[in-house]
Amino acid sequence: VLMHRLVGAALRQCTVASMDILFDAGEEARRMYFVKSGDFEYRLRTSELLVPPLQPQECVAEAALWTNWRHLGSLQALSPSELIQVDAAKFGEEMLKHPSGWTISRSYAEDFLMRLNEMPTDTLSDILRHSDNGFWTPPRSPDAAEASGDTAELPSPTCNRTPTC
Repeated sequence: VLMHRLVGAALRQCTVASMDILFDAGEEARRMYFVKSGDFEYRLRTSELLVPPLQPQECVAEAALWTNWRHLGSLQALSPSELIQVDAAKFGEEMLKHPSGWTISRSYAEDFLMRLNEMPTDTLSDILRHSDNGFWTPPRSPDAAEASGDTAELPSPTCNRTPTC
């Protein structure tokens, strides 16, 4: 039942044209995206390019589901492309209706935010990839600077998207 409700309420397939911009740095993140097909260019605010580029099934802006998030870069389609959008507010509303789903997602959100807060601030990105040791690592171009060791202070993973919390 939960999956059926999530698909109906929070997920949407999105088709974009070549050169369409999905988001820019500094904008409030209200959606998470899964790449279905196509070519995209993601650039950090510093103009640093994502290397390697996004691949099908990769996730963009997952933090939007778990905390208040502003995009740290821009995402542009380089060819006609397809994505699956997850509306963060609707995702939260649906999860609140199902105690077991809420418990599991809350536990995951706590772990996600703990790992996000462990990352040096200058390595944060809208795109997080797993490394061999299980920690998320951001995309880095070959000439990227060494991490500074600073951490981001993000809010705790409580529901702040709906008035029913």
